[in-house]
Amino acid sequence: MVPDTAPAAAPAPTTAPVAAPAPVAGADTAAADAAVARLDASTYELLRARLAGHAAELSRRAGALNTRRQEVFGATQLRLVGTERIRTEHNCVPRDIIGVGGRMLFGYNVFLGLKPQTAVDDVFTLHRFVRADDAVRFESSAPEDLPGLLRDPRFAKDFAELYRYYRQTRLLQLRVVDGHLLAVFQTGDRTEDVKVLRWEIGVDGSVSYLDNRGERDHVFPPPHDFEWVEATRDDHIMGRHPHISIGGAVFVETVGGDLTVKVENNTETGEGIYSEPVTEPLLTGITAIDAISSALAGKPWLPPLSALA
Repeated sequence: MVPDTAPAAAPAPTTAPVAAPAPVAGADTAAADAAVARLDASTYELLRARLAGHAAELSRRAGALNTRRQEVFGATQLRLVGTERIRTEHNCVPRDIIGVGGRMLFGYNVFLGLKPQTAVDDVFTLHRFVRADDAVRFESSAPEDLPGLLRDPRFAKDFAELYRYYRQTRLLQLRVVDGHLLAVFQTGDRTEDVKVLRWEIGVDGSVSYLDNRGERDHVFPPPHDFEWVEATRDDHIMGRHPHISIGGAVFVETVGGDLTVKVENNTETGEGIYSEPVTEPLLTGITAIDAISSALAGKPWLPPLSALA
């Protein structure tokens, strides 16, 4: 017999959807950083190579120009021919060297704790430059080779008195000014406390001692080619915004925390053609001058209210 109903069909197999793995954010960031680093490195190497190439080309052109200059004008090449030590009887602190009379005068300072008096040979020595083949050396030269330099009785007397009466005496400098050799000694704590011994240098190279009054020769040329004019009390114009007159053409105000340049003599306003802040607003310009002047006079001083505004 055949059954009336057909057998039920087998259920179709079902498959659950499988999610794709999510991308790893850290790996992408690291890869991006590595790419950026490689790009930066390649950019740096490219710029470095270009700059190195330009530098090499500039050096080559400068060398070629220098060669042409030497061919046209000639040249004297400087080179080190040797080194040599200068030896002294005591350990010393070198101060200065100078050429005089075909010799080299070497000046230095020594500390002689047990020696009661400092002698000339404890501060100065003479040397002669000797060159043999490719070797160079300094040989000691007797002070008698230049008797007017270190063996003059007047110099010996002034030198001894200098070290006897000033305990802090020490050599500072040797210099030649207008045909005079100056030996500058500092006698105190301040650099202005100096005594200057001087010699006269002849046309033939001879040296003769003059005196111990060389301070007027120990001067230096002015650092500027113009003369500074100091502002005085007569140039101060008071008011709500006081300023200093410079030749009656320009006015400078330094109160209120800034520096202002004016072209009008107007103390009612603090405006000008140029202004910039200052570091110490309470100690500038007229305020600072008043404070210093009053302090030197021994009087207490307070800035005006207009300066503090």
